Amino acid sequence: MSKEKALKIINEYLAKQQPKKLELSKIDDLLNWSKGGDSDPFGELADLVQLANKLENKLYNKMQDVESKQKESFKLRQMAKELGADKLLNTLDSADKLLSVKIKNIRSVIKLMQRATQSNI
Repeated sequence: MSKEKALKIINEYLAKQQPKKLELSKIDDLLNWSKGGDSDPFGELADLVQLANKLENKLYNKMQDVESKQKESFKLRQMAKELGADKLLNTLDSADKLLSVKIKNIRSVIKLMQRATQSNI
């Protein structure tokens, strides 16, 4: 095959090929997206920490409510003793045990949440 014929075949082949375009706008879009907040997983982590802090505050409020009920139970126990109402004392004992378990559970959940938000990733 002669040089001219080979060049002709190559030129015909190249003429049939579609020119490839590099769309610079897509590169800019990709760069902007990767810089943006949508691609940052630490944004979700910050949201999670905020949520955990809000929930922790709710748990502290619940614990205060339970502690208030314990004080109320103590006063009722005093009144029941004065009246000699032994059956009421048994009921109050059951309520006190449940309140103590609630406080223990709330403290456990608070500790778990604190560990989760303070641990290193």
